[in-house]
Amino acid sequence: MNNQELYKTAVEFVQKAHAGQKRKGNGEPYFNHVKRVSDAISEFSPIAKIAALLHDTVEDCGIEVVDIHDAFGEDIAAVVFLLTRQKDETYYEFIHRLTDNHDALLVKQADLKDNTSDLSEGSLKDKYRFALDVVEAAIEEHLESHE
Repeated sequence: MNNQELYKTAVEFVQKAHAGQKRKGNGEPYFNHVKRVSDAISEFSPIAKIAALLHDTVEDCGIEVVDIHDAFGEDIAAVVFLLTRQKDETYYEFIHRLTDNHDALLVKQADLKDNTSDLSEGSLKDKYRFALDVVEAAIEEHLESHE
């Protein structure tokens, strides 16, 4: 499958996985969130764009990383795994774990920006801002190391 076909397959997969789910803050269909995250990084890697669609399926839909691997391949599954907080992991550990993978960083940056866009001030928004600072510093470090 080429990247365009893989993306279309991911859209269908995610629409089914998130069917009936709503965003906590505004009640919109959850698919809108993952689509915005994917669209925000569409000029970057096709792996990141597809992983962005799939990034919440493991935590929120009962999908297993092996299912992502079987449907979309190892590279996309690896990014989705990095974007999935493990049960024994603090949020801080989770954010730092993904800083070695540029695609995961791009997805998480777009995810955090979208998540904070409709939050009022408070501890959750502060937590996301902190995570965004860590992610953006890691992206800058990646860019500097590839110059």
